[in-house]
Amino acid sequence: MIAYLCQADEVWEACGSKAVTSAQQDMVGRELRKIPGLVNIRYRSQKEALEDLSGTELAGVVSERDLPEVFSGELIRWRDAEAISAAAKALPGVSNVYVHPARFWEDKADVGIVLCGFAEGFYECEGRGVATGEEIAAIEAWVRRAKGVRLVYFVDRAYEMRLAQRLQEIWTPENVKPGRVEGYSESFYARLSDPRSAQSLVDAVKGLPGVADVFKVRD
Repeated sequence: MIAYLCQADEVWEACGSKAVTSAQQDMVGRELRKIPGLVNIRYRSQKEALEDLSGTELAGVVSERDLPEVFSGELIRWRDAEAISAAAKALPGVSNVYVHPARFWEDKADVGIVLCGFAEGFYECEGRGVATGEEIAAIEAWVRRAKGVRLVYFVDRAYEMRLAQRLQEIWTPENVKPGRVEGYSESFYARLSDPRSAQSLVDAVKGLPGVADVFKVRD
């Protein structure tokens, strides 16, 4: 769950074009910690939000004042999502609330590395085919040798498809349709000794042959 705090000239009706006050910010944090089924409440300032964008395409484009302060938390049970969202939205100083089910890798890894896939998938690499066995072996060896890497997981297409379908069932159970395994890509997930070094690994790996995308799992 992410609760966005009001900014000046906010478009959300709940804010009335007024920024959240310090008193409201403190109150929101206290009240969120009282909500049953919501745990691990964390506050992120505008400065921290800007630092999180370091090394991304948005760095240098947005400023600190463009980003809202937020509180984040984790749901124990997805069935409580609607009630938790309503309770958080009702708090003065909150502009909007986004509730999402936890991704499988959020508590298991810090960096995800998606490999080049088939042309019909989401991660086709332009001008080439899927990652070769040699490329996959080289990527794995490089990541395992990287400083601060504790664990490396390999995920094949079939398992990636099952994870995606499970998430889809949570969101729109009436619209779930069997997918084709060729539509998914193989990937690696790495757990680090210090999660704060995730961006360094992302920057180092993204240029390796056979890599389609690299990202911080909890960005």
